[in-house]
Amino acid sequence: MSDSDSQPSTPDAGAEPRRWPVEEALEVMAEAIPNNNPQPSSLAANPPSTVDGSECWCHQLLKPECCSCSPNFKPGKGFAGHVCGNCKAATELLLPLRRVRLVGRDARINNEGKASGLWKVVGGVEFLVVNLIPERSQEANAHAMAALIVILKDEQHATSETCAKLFPEATQLEEPPPNWLQRQDGTGTSLVVQYKLETLIPVCPRPPPPPPLPSPG
Repeated sequence: MSDSDSQPSTPDAGAEPRRWPVEEALEVMAEAIPNNNPQPSSLAANPPSTVDGSECWCHQLLKPECCSCSPNFKPGKGFAGHVCGNCKAATELLLPLRRVRLVGRDARINNEGKASGLWKVVGGVEFLVVNLIPERSQEANAHAMAALIVILKDEQHATSETCAKLFPEATQLEEPPPNWLQRQDGTGTSLVVQYKLETLIPVCPRPPPPPPLPSPG
């Protein structure tokens, strides 16, 4: 073998360098760079943008702009079974006051006669009464007993006139009790509520304990 045969061939000085097509170059780069950070399969199967909360009754009542409901939620029976785990665990849920009327507990008001589904229908008006806490219950804050909360499906029905037709014997409260927490945001005022006792109740800070009595001198 001659020396010329053992040496690697060199391109001619005047030869054009090889030009790789763009598609071929990208394929080579993709093969050369391994993916060391694959996305978890759970995120691929349940991207946050696909969680719409349409199956969660709590989400339907609150109508929040951003859904925080549990992904892949499958409803069960009753109100409790139709509320997802995220809504049940939340310490604060915002209920827009523009969809709410407050009614005193001086009349028999409940959701009896409601057909299957979330809303009760009377005279073409769809609503649901929450904060239905039994008076004997010791679990809820006593301040939550000040009024019932009537949530109207359509904001246009959240008027004193409509409420008077639905509950002619009840006293309406024009303003929430002062110890019910409220929040202001870009969409208006909201009541702060939470899921408890298979309903939604207002969040009411407990009053501080009274100061200790002075010891006798």
